[in-house]
Amino acid sequence: EISECLVGSEMCIRDSARNDVFFKDDAAKGKIRNKVYRELNISKDKKIFLFAPTHRDNVNESYQALNYELIKKALEKRFGGEWQIVVRLHNRLKKQSVKWLGGLPSYVSNGTLYEDMQELLVAADAGVTDYSSWIFDYVLSGKPGFLIEIGLDEFKEQRGFYYPIDTTPFPIATSSEELADNIRKFDAEKYAKDKDVFLAARGCMEDGHASERIVEKINELMAK
Repeated sequence: EISECLVGSEMCIRDSARNDVFFKDDAAKGKIRNKVYRELNISKDKKIFLFAPTHRDNVNESYQALNYELIKKALEKRFGGEWQIVVRLHNRLKKQSVKWLGGLPSYVSNGTLYEDMQELLVAADAGVTDYSSWIFDYVLSGKPGFLIEIGLDEFKEQRGFYYPIDTTPFPIATSSEELADNIRKFDAEKYAKDKDVFLAARGCMEDGHASERIVEKINELMAK
């Protein structure tokens, strides 16, 4: 697998089969989107904002401190339409997520039980994470991505980064208020340019054909 990761001890740019999905045609991506909407019981006239934080060590991961109403209003002001916020916690928190996210407003859905993260990324119209590497898959879609710092000092101490997060193309917030402000002020043209520079500087190889190359290599090895 070949992808960009935010956390870890060394840089890794790769070409990943899981990211071929971002290069499918509109019809194929539409089917994926319909599946996500159906399984999460979201009205098709709504847009999806995905919040998927990384897992933590010895930290409260309920993540109910975000001001979802404020973020929803900012999304509607900047991008128009109605928005549904989908929260996807780490796989190991599936059981806890039912309790943690069960009492949130109707415009917040629990996406933790949805098995395929890449399908959620295809369906999402915008997204935010703290330090999870999925944002570096999502950047390939060209859709708006944001970062929010949650327990930054603890995270640096426990796991660290490949490089400073302020070198990424994603607007960074330290609170719900700042995140909402970054959404309202989102500059699509600047984001697109920063995204292209970021990927080019790291030798991005993604083109939607990684799966084919893997199969070709397996066949080549088996033929020997």
